[in-house]
Amino acid sequence: MAENFITPSNTIDLRLPQSPDVTDTVLFRELSIIYTALRQLHNSVDKFFDIPAEQQTGPYNINYLDRGKTIQTEYDVNIPKESDIGYKFPLGATISIINTSNSTINIT
Repeated sequence: MAENFITPSNTIDLRLPQSPDVTDTVLFRELSIIYTALRQLHNSVDKFFDIPAEQQTGPYNINYLDRGKTIQTEYDVNIPKESDIGYKFPLGATISIINTSNSTINIT
């Protein structure tokens, strides 16, 4: 039962020694692998903070592939009815719309 919980006996200590022995090639290789893995994890998580933007040059109909994107436009934007397109946006689907004009646009 205890193996399902993180305890001091089943965790890995990733703290570096104060002055690592760089002549120890095994330790150096293992630390390099850990650093690379942490770096890749950081880079993949960081991508979630960037929302790609697409500039639209005319009236635009939102579609399923716009999920997670930003629509930049100075024209009206239409969000189609489920009955018109045959699919439903999942709960929590997010699409950002940025009005790039100096006037009001309609989102219908």
